[in-house]
Amino acid sequence: MIYTYVNPKVALMGAGCVKQVGKQAKELGGKKALIVSGKTGHGEKLAGDIRKILEDAGLKAVIFAGAEPNPTDLSVMEGSEIYKKESCDIIVDVGGGSPIDCAKAIGIVSNNTGQINLPRSWKS
Repeated sequence: MIYTYVNPKVALMGAGCVKQVGKQAKELGGKKALIVSGKTGHGEKLAGDIRKILEDAGLKAVIFAGAEPNPTDLSVMEGSEIYKKESCDIIVDVGGGSPIDCAKAIGIVSNNTGQINLPRSWKS
């Protein structure tokens, strides 16, 4: 059986790169972003800063500040539900490895089965 997995991604790095996130999201065709950050106050503040940049670029944005260290299936599903409920079409993560991992998993779940755990009948 052949499977295809597409995970378009852009990683902006370097001093001042955050200022480019709105432009980059628009170039990718985004209209409404789910911003994924850690549960810390610092993560939420960074997510708020990103929201402002995205909105200034003409995009809408909603924040999911629920990426815990080593994200669980529960946090991924919570983020995925927000992504769907809010009709998001792009994901922006801010922070370290946990928000990145959580954002990638939210993208996979949201654009595939909608569940992080597949039914046993799907497993080979």
